[in-house]
Parts: sequence; C-alpha cells; structure tokens
Amino acid sequence: MPFYSYDVPHTCGPDPAVCCQFDFHRLPGGRVACPWRVAPQPITEDNVKERARLLLDQYRQKSRLFRSPVLLVPLGDDFRFVDAREWEDQFSNYQRLFQHMNQDPTLHVQARFGTLADYFEALQRHLDSTQVSAERLPAVGGDFFTYADRDDHYWSGYYTSRPFYKRQDRHLETTLRYCSHLCHCKSGQAQGRLWLFSYLTTGRRNLGLFQHHDAVTGTAKDAVVRDYGERLVVVYNSLEQRRTTVVTVTVDTPYAAVTEVESGRPITAQISVVWEEPTLSSLLQLSFIVDLPPLSLSLYHVTRSSSGSAPRSEYHISAPDVRAEGFSVSPVQTQEDLKISNEHLEVYGHALSGLMQVRQVQVQFLWYGTRSDHRDKSGAYLFLPGDEGEQVSVTAPLVRVSVGPVFSDITSCFPHVTHRVRLFHIKGQALILKTPLLL
Repeated sequence: MPFYSYDVPHTCGPDPAVCCQFDFHRLPGGRVACPWRVAPQPITEDNVKERARLLLDQYRQKSRLFRSPVLLVPLGDDFRFVDAREWEDQFSNYQRLFQHMNQDPTLHVQARFGTLADYFEALQRHLDSTQVSAERLPAVGGDFFTYADRDDHYWSGYYTSRPFYKRQDRHLETTLRYCSHLCHCKSGQAQGRLWLFSYLTTGRRNLGLFQHHDAVTGTAKDAVVRDYGERLVVVYNSLEQRRTTVVTVTVDTPYAAVTEVESGRPITAQISVVWEEPTLSSLLQLSFIVDLPPLSLSLYHVTRSSSGSAPRSEYHISAPDVRAEGFSVSPVQTQEDLKISNEHLEVYGHALSGLMQVRQVQVQFLWYGTRSDHRDKSGAYLFLPGDEGEQVSVTAPLVRVSVGPVFSDITSCFPHVTHRVRLFHIKGQALILKTPLLL
C-alpha cells in the first residue's frame, strides 16, 4: 500500500480525514469513530452526488501513483466484518456510491466490489489491450527484513514470542517436507496407498492454518492464538442430571492423552484399534471417561504425548497370525481369555458359537424364511415368516477379545453379522450389545 496503513482511512487516497468518512463502520452511534472528527454520513439520494465526487477525487489522486487506471482499494481492517450490521452498512452505502458513479458518464469511472483475483484479471485485460507486457512494469526489490511501518518501529517482536508454537510450526513443516519427498519418490508405487496422501493433505492444511500471520506470530487476540495451538473436544450433556459416559474420537497416533481444559487434570482413557475386517486394522480410536454436569458443555484437550499417553487395549483373538502394530495381540488359549468383567458382571464368549453368555442370559441367532404359499410375502415393510425360526448353523467364527481400563469387549465375526458385547468399567453403565449386519 502506498500510504500509512491498510485500514480504510489510508487506502482510498492520500487524505485519511476524507477516506475515514467512507468507513461506514464508523457511522455515528457506533463503537468506533474517526479521529479526524469528521464522521461518515449514510448515503442517500440527497447527498450521493456530493459524496461520490469527494470519494472519486481521492481515487484519482491515488491512481496517479500507478501506471494503470485499474485501482485496488482495500475495504477492511483487523477484527472487522464480524457482525451483520457492518456488512450491511458497508455494502449498502458503497453500492449507492458505485451505482451513481457508474451511471454518470461524465465521471468516466467504473467502480465495483471485487476480490484480489478480480483486480489482477482486470489489470491483465488492460495490459493486453494496450499491448504492454507485465514484465515491463516496475518492481521494488531488496531486503525488507525487518519491516518497519514508520520511524524505527521494526516488526521483530513476534520472533521472540510464544517459542513453543514456533518450534511446533517448524517441526511440523520439516516433517511434512520429508514426507512429501518420500511420497513423490515412491509415487509409482502409490496404488492402494492413497491414504498417505490424505494424511499429507490434512497436515498441510493444519500447518497452513497455523502459519496465518496472526497465528504463529502470536499477534491475534489471546483466545484466538490459543485456539490455533489447541484442538479441543466439546462434549454436551443435554440431560437435566449429572452423567458419566465414554466419549470416543478417532486419532492418528497411539501416543495420545486427554486432559480436562478447566482443571488441567488428566482423564482416564484408552487407545484401541478400529478393525476394518476381522483381522485387518486401520485407524485408531481414543476413548475416555467424562463426568458431565447437567445441561453443560465440557472441554477436553487431546494431545500427542509419548510419556503419559493413554494405555492401549490388549487383544486375544481366535485366529492365528493376526497383528496390530503397537498393540499386544495373542491367540485365545483358555476360556479365561474369552472373559471380560467389571465390578457388576462377567461376560463370556463361547469359543465355538462366538455368542455371549452372561450368567443366565444367552444370545442366539435365528434364521427365518418367508412364506412359500401364494399369500403376501415379507418385504421392506412386512415381516411374514413362513415357519418357526431355525437356529443359524455356522462354523466357529473369529472371536476377538479387547481388554482395557475404559471398556472391554468381545467381538464375534460371522459371514454376515458382527456381534459385539462391550462392558464399560464405569459406574452407571454395564453392558452394550451391538450386532451390525453386513448385507
């Protein structure tokens, strides 16, 4: 920008006292005023001619600094356009000014809202029409470190603030660069490994967000800066009574820990595997116990922590040669390997049927056929079985037992059904049974 700053009083032209009159966020009655003591006026039919010419005079004076009649006039500042009223005030008043300018042929101007892309496209069209190459436009070069906006006000303080975030930023940038090189070197072998590129994309987006000029520098408002460095989990209790439950989130590392934001205390948690198929693991999930006051929002901070990370589930599986990297996986050897328990219940998985047995409670799967006569048959809305159900007869399923401090479960994998019994190690909850169908 050729003038003092990028705010509205210093972008429309050389006279900030005039330009400030066209920052309609500073209309009388608002929280911000013009320090030159001349307030903006709402644009009406009575004053639009005079106000448009006053603004256009600033535009013309600014345009003399450039070799093109295409002019960029930024309209904004830090912490602006944060509510609907400012959007309406700026848009409606400028729209009246632009309409008047564009409809008066004696003014010889076309003014409109636009983006940076619109500006450079209009500039390129002008250069093409005048057969002037962009390379012939003058450019300013040199060493601009450190930047000073006026006098000896050198902008170097942000290099020493918030050192943890700055190291975190550089460490992530270096790691992403290494990973990018390796992925490109192996790009010919990338079939079936597209998930690697999705991880790279996620990392780049997070790094790009963090490298915002008010993020890594620590120059945004304090709450905003903290938010760049923290990824919080917000848990809502919609009940009118206190509730203790388990929250599960997907993570990309087994080295994860959870703390409560308000108190900073660590939360009981466990890391477990997400199984895509009976013997194939893919993602990881972090489960932790939350104690929620009635009708409350509670904040939890999930962080990477190699020393204090959550304990990992241990697995007993009835199939050989099943592995999950970083987790203890052992074959089922005794009936005790198929048992999970808490202070209230003991649940056993049957080694042959794979189905649950809890004291006197048992689970069976029955198979029903539809009617064989000419009457209406079962369909999307009707259940019209032909005979009594027959017990499903299948070979022994793969049985997987997971044991951890937050929950333990027994999962039996049948050809079309996965049967899971989960036992929570918290007060107030005992048993959850899930049977997803794979049809």
